[in-house]
Amino acid sequence: MSFVYRLITYVVSWLAYLCFMASYAQLGNGWLPWHFQRIFNAAEYLKLNGYFSSYGFTVWSKCQTCGFNIEDWADDIYLSAHSIALSPYIFLNHFGGKEALEFYGPAFDKLVIFIAAVTASELIIKCVKNYTKIPVYFVGVSSFVLFAAAPWTYKMLVASWHEIYFLMFFLLGLFCFSNQRNTLACVFFVIAGLFDYQWGAALSLFYFLIVFATSITKESSVLKIYFPPSIVEMRDKLFMICSLLAGTLFTLVLRFFAAQDLK
Repeated sequence: MSFVYRLITYVVSWLAYLCFMASYAQLGNGWLPWHFQRIFNAAEYLKLNGYFSSYGFTVWSKCQTCGFNIEDWADDIYLSAHSIALSPYIFLNHFGGKEALEFYGPAFDKLVIFIAAVTASELIIKCVKNYTKIPVYFVGVSSFVLFAAAPWTYKMLVASWHEIYFLMFFLLGLFCFSNQRNTLACVFFVIAGLFDYQWGAALSLFYFLIVFATSITKESSVLKIYFPPSIVEMRDKLFMICSLLAGTLFTLVLRFFAAQDLK
């Protein structure tokens, strides 16, 4: 029942924060107009030209009066992020149109941020509960409040970045690892890499360097510090690294073919 009490507090705290920001923050707690226009243009371009046009890459423009003719955007396709990272918004725009995207898009971002904050808080509890006498309720709630009230989090509310989706899936993966759900954790890692291939590449390189350094120094304690406790065997560590790298490689391959077509 302790998690239920914490979850209720998380929900109440998050709703209170959103209400406060809606009332007192100059920019409110929803998408800024230019951000909504950018998201809509990206989703609408794919809706009109085909979701597999340009290998799934799309435009990334704040233009309000521009058309979506594929020939007009041949030199302006945004190759730094695949449309997979926009998939929730593409879904909303496809089935509900512009109005649904404008209404439900910011709400979906708020849900993603909330899940990331809850997962981070529960991971912190798992990490410190054996090293502190502070009740886990206060550890979790204080961690959640610090995450929710951070300036970076507010930026995600008004103009979200792909990083928040990566962070949510990455944290969910770590949480699954902490509960010995390794296969599900690796699935979350693959999805995280699809949402932000740069962070996927950076973290996979980080873990690979740890494995490489340990193989040279023969210090197994290094692995125990940086890898989840359920990851013990070397093949499991490499599989975890590959799951982070899978989304990155997939995006880079599509980016290569898209760049060749645009030449």
